[in-house]
Order: sequence, then structure tokens, then C-alpha cells
Amino acid sequence: MLKDLTNSYLLAKNDFPNITFLRHQPKEGLYIRLRLDQSWNEQVSVFDSEHMIITKEEPDLSRKELFEWFQQKDYVSSLISMNKAVDPGKQLHSNNPYTLYAKRDVFLAEPLADGTTGMSTHLARFLDKTQASEVQKKWDELIGTKKTSSKKTSKKSSTETIITSPTQQFFSHTDYAPALEYLVSEERRTRIAQIEQWYATNLSALIEHIRTIPFKNYVKIFFTSESTPLHSSMDHPSNESSNAGG
Repeated sequence: MLKDLTNSYLLAKNDFPNITFLRHQPKEGLYIRLRLDQSWNEQVSVFDSEHMIITKEEPDLSRKELFEWFQQKDYVSSLISMNKAVDPGKQLHSNNPYTLYAKRDVFLAEPLADGTTGMSTHLARFLDKTQASEVQKKWDELIGTKKTSSKKTSKKSSTETIITSPTQQFFSHTDYAPALEYLVSEERRTRIAQIEQWYATNLSALIEHIRTIPFKNYVKIFFTSESTPLHSSMDHPSNESSNAGG
């Protein structure tokens, strides 16, 4: 039955390339597309064309392309369940380091007594959990460990039980194998470091700008690495959409 459904889906996808996303309704909130390779000051002048306030009403048809861009990115970056949140504190609700989802009151919370923002603390905790070692640890927990036994080396020695990480074995011969390579790649490490630096430099100014905008529910930020046509493919690798922690 699953095979029949898969074949039907693939046939439908040929005629309707965006079939996966069409019925996805992004939650109410302020949706923002930011350039990772530019400071906030360098892109604030184009903010009006790079953000959208999404409500329960039908989207503005004049901004249909932008809505669909956010719709697709939101689909792959949203948590399936808060029980599988990347952020242990459950204050940030996206599933990969290239996006940031936070409730409005969390994002705009007043600075702490020492001048830092609560968002800085949440971000540090969240980005730490997107590091390769943390992601693999989570995958191992979800997949489960596998015990293997070695031969006895002597009459006195007992059979040695070796507990190995199941992630490589589980994914190595599947379509997810490239995700393992990307997970530990220099490209990914560099991007996360750039994101950390961007927030350290620009977060306060971004928060103050967003305070001036009336909207409900969520702030959702999506990073791109370069100027991106609206019809382009995903900017960050699709394997980042795993709820295990991107």
C-alpha cells in the first residue's frame, strides 16, 4: 500500500511540483528573510520587500511569490511536535540553525539587568544543540544503540560487548547518507559560526526595529547566503529539516 501511495504521489508531483507545500498554512506572525552575508544595517533599506506579516486571512495576491517562498521554507523548518524541540528550553521552535522561530513576547522581551537579552541566551542554547555532535547524539537516541559481540581472545576473557553508534550504519546505504556527510562538513560548521556572529553583532538592532511593527504570534527569521530569486530551490540543505536538530 505504501508503495502504491508513493507512486501516486510521484505522479502527482510531476504535474504539481509544489504539492507538498500547497496545503501548509504558516502560523500567524512576522516572517523575515535576511542575508547572512550582510549586516542588519546593510539590508534594513530593503526590509519592506523581505518581510511579510502572515495572518489567518488569505495572503495578499500581489505578494503571492513571497508568501509561497515563506510557505515552503516554513514547511521544512517547523517542528513536528514540541516534544521533539531542538531547543531544550522550548523557547525557539525551528528545527535547524538557518531559521529562528520565537513567540513575539519571547523575541521582544525586555533586556535583563546586565543588559543582555533573553534571546541571546535562547540562541546560544539552541545553536549549541545544532552542532554536529549534538545532532548525532540525538539521532543515536532516536535510532537506538546496537550491541555487537567480538570473539573471545582467551579462555579467561569473556565475550566483549561493543556498543557502537547506530547512525552511520542506519543511514549509510540510504538516501540520507549525504546528510551524514553534510552534518560534519566544514561548510556547515562555517555557516553556524557565521550565524552566531551575525546574531552577536546585529540581534539588538533587529529586535528594536521589530518592536515598531504590529503583528501577532510568531517572529520567524530565514537566512539566505546570497540574493535569492523567489523561484529558487531551498537555500539550506534539505537534510536540515530533521527535527533531530538540523
